[in-house]
Amino acid sequence: MNPMTNFIKKWITLSTLLTILFTQNIFAQIQSATSGDWHATTTWVGGILPSASDEVEILAGHTVTISSPVTLDLPGNLSVIGNLSLLSVFQGSAVKTVEAGGILDLSGTINGSGDLIVEDGGTLNFANAGSTYFFNTIRNHGTANWNTGERINPCNATGTFINETDGELVLGGSGTRYFGRTNVINHGLITKNTNANIYINNDGQCGGGGYFDNTSPGIVNVTSGILYLEGSGTHSGVFNNTGILVFGSTQTLTTSGNVTGGGDFIINGTTIIDIPYSFAATAVHLNGTLTGSGNKTVPSGSVINSAGTFSGTGELIIADGATLNFTNPGSTYFFNTIRNHGTANWNTGERLNPCNATGTFINETDGKLVMGGANTRYFGRTNLINHGLITKNTNANIYIN
Repeated sequence: MNPMTNFIKKWITLSTLLTILFTQNIFAQIQSATSGDWHATTTWVGGILPSASDEVEILAGHTVTISSPVTLDLPGNLSVIGNLSLLSVFQGSAVKTVEAGGILDLSGTINGSGDLIVEDGGTLNFANAGSTYFFNTIRNHGTANWNTGERINPCNATGTFINETDGELVLGGSGTRYFGRTNVINHGLITKNTNANIYINNDGQCGGGGYFDNTSPGIVNVTSGILYLEGSGTHSGVFNNTGILVFGSTQTLTTSGNVTGGGDFIINGTTIIDIPYSFAATAVHLNGTLTGSGNKTVPSGSVINSAGTFSGTGELIIADGATLNFTNPGSTYFFNTIRNHGTANWNTGERLNPCNATGTFINETDGKLVMGGANTRYFGRTNLINHGLITKNTNANIYIN
């Protein structure tokens, strides 16, 4: 065959293929022409609707609304430079990126394997007045606001929210609210600036699920109201608490993990501390279990109120100027060693360490153990060593050992 003829035939074949690709709108870049609905031809340049594998751009100054389901798969992707209002379902394997200056108002559902990435300078608003859902992974480098809506990911909705080192998640709004059955990983900043009670890893309807990890250099600021951590978590980051912080389920403080601030720190589940640790919170309330191999110090000026259980090999140290109150009206337990240099008050509760609970209470030379309260009471199967002052200031009969 003549080389020129062969070249012409190949060129015609290639031209035909390119024509088919472009006329069928495969792998095309589709840009918004104006504000409008995703499914309206007038919204897009040239009147070409995005297909399931296109590169789609929503340009600055345009608001595109998704009011019925959209699928976008790889090799397609979405870049939001303007505003995307998601009222329905967005699914597929494509990556969805909110660029600097872009806004995603999420009132519907994100599904599929494709990540949602909020870049530095981008904004994600959880905007549904009721429930918002995501089943994929959200990576936040920008600002994510939850100021509207009672629930994120209730019941069967699972997803992962990663707040990156340059990201901020703002927990605002009013009323009791639930950030549901979701894996939350914080490397950046989480701010709770509302008096609302907010639960993480509890959807308020179908129970819990998921975990919350506050990892260094992550910071959680609780400035008001109550923040409940209901799922398990491992924390090397810091909780700055001037409101009320509640640890439920099993929480582990590691390396630089700490709870600081003048707010109330409440342990309802099991908190594990395997490192030498000094509580920075002014008031600690133990309703669950405090355990681990690390010694735990309650510093001067701080109070720990115990209605729960101390266990593990690590000692509890009550520093000079600190206070330990046994507050359970029934029985309080400790299986470890308590060293008291401050003041320990037993004014509430019938029994300390009944039956199978054994521990050692050492009242140091600068320590004071006060036995008050009413009714017959029992300081149970416990080693009690006194180097300091024990005061019994009640008419109640008190039995030791």
